[in-house]
Amino acid sequence: MQDTRLNRVFGAVGGRFNQWLGNPWRTLSLGIIAFLLGFLLASTLSTVFGQQARLDVVTAGLTVIALETLNWLVHAPRLRLLAKPWPGLLNALRIGIIYGMVLEAFKLGS
Repeated sequence: MQDTRLNRVFGAVGGRFNQWLGNPWRTLSLGIIAFLLGFLLASTLSTVFGQQARLDVVTAGLTVIALETLNWLVHAPRLRLLAKPWPGLLNALRIGIIYGMVLEAFKLGS
């Protein structure tokens, strides 16, 4: 990339945000927020697409593909695209989505 002013600003903002996330309490609180956001996302997906009663199988397949791609990006040994706090936050989001989907399935089954 070219070294433009906009590129330097985004690099500085990203660096400061990663430095801000260096505090363990902030990382833990953002992990909890990511987990709850994943739970909310799963509940919203199942409610919206379940109400429309269309494309349920396609939506479930796309959700599984998205989660497996996210899992591959986080845990690929040769591919380290993400800085230190981001894999944990994305993993918390993924676990929240899975937990929300399982809980919705139990609610529908009972």
